[in-house]
Amino acid sequence: MISTSFMKLILKNPRKFHLLLALEALTPSKSWVAVFPAIAGVAVIIGLAIWKRTLIKQWCIRLRNQNTGQPAVERPKPLSDYINMTNENMKTIHAEYQELETISPQYRQSSYESEYASFNRYNNIPARELWSATAVRLTDLHRTYDYINANEIHGLGSKNRYIACQGPLANTCEDFWDMIIQYGVNKIVMLTKLEEHNPNKPGQTISKCYRYFPENNKDKLTFNRLSVQVLNIESKADMNLEIRLLLIKDGTKEYRVFHYYFTGWPDFSTIQPRDLVQLIEFINNHGEITVIKVEKSNKQSLNPIVVHCSAGVGRTGTYIAVDIMMGLIDQSKNHLSLMKLDIMGIVYQLRQDRGKMVQTRDQYVLVNLCVEEYLRRTNRINDVLEQAQIYETISDQLAGSSPRTNVVRSKSAIA
Repeated sequence: MISTSFMKLILKNPRKFHLLLALEALTPSKSWVAVFPAIAGVAVIIGLAIWKRTLIKQWCIRLRNQNTGQPAVERPKPLSDYINMTNENMKTIHAEYQELETISPQYRQSSYESEYASFNRYNNIPARELWSATAVRLTDLHRTYDYINANEIHGLGSKNRYIACQGPLANTCEDFWDMIIQYGVNKIVMLTKLEEHNPNKPGQTISKCYRYFPENNKDKLTFNRLSVQVLNIESKADMNLEIRLLLIKDGTKEYRVFHYYFTGWPDFSTIQPRDLVQLIEFINNHGEITVIKVEKSNKQSLNPIVVHCSAGVGRTGTYIAVDIMMGLIDQSKNHLSLMKLDIMGIVYQLRQDRGKMVQTRDQYVLVNLCVEEYLRRTNRINDVLEQAQIYETISDQLAGSSPRTNVVRSKSAIA
């Protein structure tokens, strides 16, 4: 017996009723053949929805970070955890890097902007796509395009501002100097040689950066309307560092910039923590100059430091991460015992501003090792260990340990 409501449904939708009767008449195998296309279509729709949701989630994370200035990933540790690290500490650091590789924004080949291909040194390291919010845009009136492979780096709690960029190509040297002028930059840190050994072809070299600056004193290079001349060269052989004071002329306008050329860091590799910390300290404390007639954007409050290697992500990201770490420790001053330092959060935030920053696991380990090196160089390491031991002693006393035993442990830790 058919219900009244079901009869009304049949009269209202006779085609659906006929379809139901037809399906009922099919054998089980025929029913599966009829239903399979619909199931496949639903699966495709669900897959697209999940993919779209993932992209939206990535953008939401980026927007939250930009609005709050806080990383979505946090692994804060007491400074004492970075001192005399054990194999277990290293395993934790390796695990952090693997997690960063999983959760950081990833470049997708399908979204590559082909119109900018000739301006990128490496086609898997663009400056825009997921990182459009921080991409440098060249705005001078003479320009016909605004692209350069460079991103503004805000850092996590950093007092400095940075621009991370690739090593200029032959066709992007004028773009590079336009960026220097636009942002009022007075320090450029170059962490790659112009050519380096090709790891795949022993005995051969590979270009890592075009010579965008003159080599010798008083030499001059011209890039269309711009000229770049060396006013002075200072060599620090013990640091693998060459320092040039450059004069940039744009018509009647003149700009002076310090250029720091560090040649002791091969691509994809690391250097000793003491060498990196020493380099950063030297550059930060090296001569400040008055930049003449700099036309700054209204939103710029500080002159950013431009840092580049070849791709502008590995050595560049490592340098900036260590500089940020050093600045955070300096800000804490006499409160180091209470400070918790978040290296993972620093690197995660860098990767929100530019993809692949701190490119290898060894470079991530180097950033962590530089914490102890900087504390040692600034004579703070004993203060951190002593104060950490005092807190451990108090915890032991609260747990019922012998006060006499605690005093002995405290003295032995300080010695």
